[in-house]
Amino acid sequence: KAVNQAMDHVQSGIEELQKQIDEKRQQVKELEADVQRSEGVVAPGEIEKKRKEITRLKNELDDLAYRAERKARELDATVFEPLMKRILFAIQDVAKENKYDIILRGEAVLYGTSAVDITDEVIRKLNEDTSSTSGLIEGKNKAAEQTRPQGQTSESQPDNREETQKTSSQSSPTGSVEPSQPTPPSEGSAKKAQLPASTKKPKRPVDRQPD
Repeated sequence: KAVNQAMDHVQSGIEELQKQIDEKRQQVKELEADVQRSEGVVAPGEIEKKRKEITRLKNELDDLAYRAERKARELDATVFEPLMKRILFAIQDVAKENKYDIILRGEAVLYGTSAVDITDEVIRKLNEDTSSTSGLIEGKNKAAEQTRPQGQTSESQPDNREETQKTSSQSSPTGSVEPSQPTPPSEGSAKKAQLPASTKKPKRPVDRQPD
């Protein structure tokens, strides 16, 4: 599900931009056909206006195609590439759990039975990682809310800490209390994976030049 949602997000964004490009290109074609039909029938001034409109639409089409290509690259960098890294990590986890010696891409195999296909296992691993990460973040947020006194906001924290320290100092026999330092969270071991030489990219918009 996590894989499908991310890929659908990429593809839907590109398809929406492609739709706008196609609509603009159709407007140019219709206007060019109208100019051809109108030659010798309407006044030259009207023909010139339509030709200027065609030029304007083509410029808009070029700009739209450029922005669509740039948007596709942004989607690749923010969604597709991080997703591919997560997939590679999931493949590594599945391989370690099942003690596989080697994993091949499907297109590199001439023949193979479904028994050796680990696609479903990788997808389950991705969904498990997504669920556990979401639960951890939600749990940390709830814990932070429970430890914060009522009515305290992030802006009022410095004043409250100072007031708490003064109160502790007055009640302490020695007259001073060292503020406790939060224990930094332990960092998990970093995973490394080599990206494949070629990855399947989502469909990009067509070239910027109109037909």
